[in-house]
Amino acid sequence: MTTYETPNMSGFMLGAAVSCGNAASEGSPNNLDGSSNQKPRLYSFAGNYINGPLSLGLSYEKHTDVGVSAANTRDLDDDGWGITAVYNFGSIKVGGFYLDRDWETPTGKVSAKSATIGLEWTIAGPHQLHFNFGWLD
Repeated sequence: MTTYETPNMSGFMLGAAVSCGNAASEGSPNNLDGSSNQKPRLYSFAGNYINGPLSLGLSYEKHTDVGVSAANTRDLDDDGWGITAVYNFGSIKVGGFYLDRDWETPTGKVSAKSATIGLEWTIAGPHQLHFNFGWLD
């Protein structure tokens, strides 16, 4: 896995990661389904802004050629993206996220969307109350 993160630029940071292939030879039948190496890959990108009471994040990830567990399932791809936001009002923090994911299967595409909204209240010292609402499609 090769990764890079930028320095913090007034609260902004970017990051990227790319995986290496799982086998070195295109011609050797070394996958679980007996096919030659299709070099599955992972690509991941993210951006964050964290400055003062506001935190924002955006991310994307893609998996390519991951169908190696059954015959005739090559070139299946998965991907997903997410967004998050948090704001701190002193002793009360409000935040949430949204996540959208897709998986290719031999019989079609599967999708899932989810979201969460939350509130954290720091009462005194280490004592906090948490309220969360989550949704899954």
